[in-house]
Amino acid sequence: MVQVKLSLEGEETDTAAEKLFETTGLQGSWEIATNSVPTKESTLAVIGTVVGIVGGTVAVAEQIRKWIRNTNDLIRSLM
Repeated sequence: MVQVKLSLEGEETDTAAEKLFETTGLQGSWEIATNSVPTKESTLAVIGTVVGIVGGTVAVAEQIRKWIRNTNDLIRSLM
């Protein structure tokens, strides 16, 4: 079993972390970083661990890459 640690920073990172696990089929956990301080733009840092049951690190990285691409496409379509 492969574990990949990641950090997300920016607006609504807690929501982004939830969506990462909901939409990709990846398993793992996340929490708001203990030293993260919300700003007026609601910027936070999230630390997470993704567990790759099958396929290893490359498969996990590919799922995260697809999620980032899809999320960016959605954001661009809303602008």
